[in-house]
Formats: sequence, C-alpha cells, structure tokens
Amino acid sequence: MKKVMFTLLACGLAFGMANAKEITIKKAATAPNIDGDIEDFVGDVQAMDQKKGEGPHDNTASFQLTYDDNFVYVAVKVEDPTMDTVQSANVWEKDCVEVFFVLNDTVKDGTTYSNGALGAWQLRKIWGGDMTDQPGKGFKAEEGEIKGGYTQEWKLSWDTLAATGYWGGKQFRFECQNGDNDGSGRKSQNFWNSNADDQWNTILNQGTVKLETAVPSRIVSVSKVKAASSMTITSNGIQFNKAVAEVNVYDITGKLVIKANNTNFVSTAALRNGVYVVKAGNESKKFIK
Repeated sequence: MKKVMFTLLACGLAFGMANAKEITIKKAATAPNIDGDIEDFVGDVQAMDQKKGEGPHDNTASFQLTYDDNFVYVAVKVEDPTMDTVQSANVWEKDCVEVFFVLNDTVKDGTTYSNGALGAWQLRKIWGGDMTDQPGKGFKAEEGEIKGGYTQEWKLSWDTLAATGYWGGKQFRFECQNGDNDGSGRKSQNFWNSNADDQWNTILNQGTVKLETAVPSRIVSVSKVKAASSMTITSNGIQFNKAVAEVNVYDITGKLVIKANNTNFVSTAALRNGVYVVKAGNESKKFIK
C-alpha cells in the first residue's frame, strides 16, 4: 500500500511540474505608454483561466507582458459585470489584480519568501484605487475603464525587482491573479499558472517567463566590486588592500562557510559554485563562484 501511495504521489508531483506554464516574451521596440489604455500594448494575450472560489465565476481576466533593458511591462484586462462598490477592509478580498515576480536564479521551487525578499514580489492594485504594496519603490500602475470591467498597465524596474535576488537576466518566475468581490466577500479568483493560491509566499506554483533576448545581468559583477571596494574578488580568492581583522563568507542560505582573521587574502578555491556574500569590516559584497 505504501508503495502504491508513493507512486501516486510521485506521479502527482510529476504531473504538476509538467503542467507548469512557460512562455517566451518579446522585447518592446518602443516602451509602452503607461496610461491604463492597453489597446496599443504589444505582447501575446495569456488567459488567466485557473479558477478558485465558490463563484459565481462571472469575471474573466488575461494579461500581456513585454520588456526592455530597464523595465518589464504588464497589461491586464478584467471583464467583470458586477463591480464591488462596498469593498472589504482586506486588500486581498477586493476587486484587484496581483502580479508576482521572482528574479532569483538560485532559489528552489519550494522556497517560501517575504514580499520583497529573495528577488520575490507580490504587488497589488485594487480596482479604483492605488497600488497597495511596496510604496516608494518606484513601481507604477495605471488603470483604465472598459465596458463591463477595467484594464491596468504596470511598469516595474528590473533593478528594483532584482535588488534582493541573484538574477542573470534571462528568465523569471511569474504569476498573475485577479480577485473578484461582488459585495459579499471575494468569491472568485483567476490565476494564470495555478489556483493553488500560495504564490504570495511560495515559488513552487508560479510559471516561468523567458526573455526573447537577455537583459544586462543584475548580478554584482567582479568589475563593479573592484571599482567600489577595498577588496578584489577573483576566481580563487578575495584580496584586500591591507590586512583586515575579520573576514566572514556566507552562502545563499546565510550559513558561514569561511572565517579568517588578520589577513589580506582569503582563498575561495574550496567553495562550490554558487552565490556568496563576503563581510569584512564595514564592507559587504555579493560574489559568484
């Protein structure tokens, strides 16, 4: 019986992974005008057809994606015959659009995150209102009206999205969600990739978006470290301009992997390939082995 259950579980996991959505998006020749009008937005329309909730499921939604070297752009269209004029006190229960990004090439599917950490983001804009998450980050979202619904356009900086991750500029994890509240609570949700409804803190159920052509990497480069730091990071070590009292090197999980004292050189030859952080005195730098 245990063998049968294990087989069924394995098949279920394989089925879920096999059905994760993956798309390739095109680079914009001209940046979209972020004004809420999506008629001039370029990008293949993706249906948000994974539903959750008791219904009536009378709302439908779709999105488009494009990008340039500095920003990623999202256009969302929501058709909803009954817009909520009462609105819940809870943001997530209102008529709204949520977008999820993970710009981090080193995290695993099952990783959980806090909003804005590990290059992972949950951003919401309620119908008729403002963006409610991460104010002051320079994210922009504008809304437009259509018959029986609304549209939204988003403009998000690669630099900000990738600031807490380790991203090579080729692909990212993504989800788009539409919540529907007809006046008595959120009764319906539409998702693009999965209706698991844990994408707000879990990477596993987000889809994959590949870029037609890569954008410049947002990973800290060796050349930048050399120019801005008293330390020089090479392929096999960390060289300091003068002896430092204490050097600590941490891996991506925060585990201390190297500790040294009163030295001007630390060898990294024994480290596995990956992303690390070196801390010495008042300096802290990311580097890739």
